[in-house]
Amino acid sequence: MNEEYVQEIDELINMVPKDIVNFALKRKRGNVPTQAFSEFLTNREQGDWAEDLIFRAINEIENGIVAVRYGKSDQIVAGEPGFKEFYEKYQDELDTIGKRPDLLIFRKNDFKFSTFDISHFDDNELKQVVPKAIAGLEIRSSSFLVHKYTEFSIKRREDIVNQIDEIVNNLKTQSSVLPSSWRIWLSNVNPENEATLFSIPRASVKLESLKSTIQQLRALINSLKKRDFLSFTPKAEDIYVIYKWIKTFWCSSLLCASIFRSSLRDPF
Repeated sequence: MNEEYVQEIDELINMVPKDIVNFALKRKRGNVPTQAFSEFLTNREQGDWAEDLIFRAINEIENGIVAVRYGKSDQIVAGEPGFKEFYEKYQDELDTIGKRPDLLIFRKNDFKFSTFDISHFDDNELKQVVPKAIAGLEIRSSSFLVHKYTEFSIKRREDIVNQIDEIVNNLKTQSSVLPSSWRIWLSNVNPENEATLFSIPRASVKLESLKSTIQQLRALINSLKKRDFLSFTPKAEDIYVIYKWIKTFWCSSLLCASIFRSSLRDPF
């Protein structure tokens, strides 16, 4: 693992406000779920599919690297016999080494095993293998089809802009009864330019006949502010355990390097 990378992670962690994640406090262990809901099972199936897709995509291309399964792959769910013990063991692991990525990426020359699944290796084996990884991937699925979602977003925006344009033109015909701030805004606004829309006056319109129209206009403009693109956001509760995993295996890597250097100096 690259030292500069870990230093950059440390700097980012130092920027996390304590009211989001307080690294000085001990992690709060999760409570054992009593049952698995259908949404959880669906999400897990989607996640397994996405992980397998990425796993095969990387390993089917001759690019000098291999993807290796590393995250917990047990299929046991809440409510089944032995789940409580499994869950508590998982919580112990989060406290000990942090959260495992689903996949690890190795240079082919650094990975000497015949299996591409190390998820059930014992701790001693993992301490030797994991620090050689060059990347870790946490795989999550999306129910959206990217192209269809993009098409939907474009059409949605066009519909909103057309509605705004219609209301703006209607208000312009009645601008004489509007406050000066509204007349100025209407003379400069361009529905195709979001910056001009977002400067909509805060001053209230006293005419009852226009109140509902103004409210509708504000609602449409606010809807343009909503995110209409696919993205990813790390869960705040995961930052602690992901950081712990990075630090755990970076320290392991340093330790291995230190032992190696010491053995060269004093082989006996």
